[in-house]
Amino acid sequence: MAGEDCQKLLNGTLNVPASVMTSHLQVSGDMGLAMQLKSLFPTIGA
Repeated sequence: MAGEDCQKLLNGTLNVPASVMTSHLQVSGDMGLAMQLKSLFPTIGA
């Protein structure tokens, strides 16, 4: 994932379904764990 897309994901402005469909975002493994990533970076988007 590009840095800009990562920032958008963490601050809640990334359209996740569209990003997955266009291959800007790829997730493999534990999806539940992936959904918790934002909690690791509480200051982004604050």
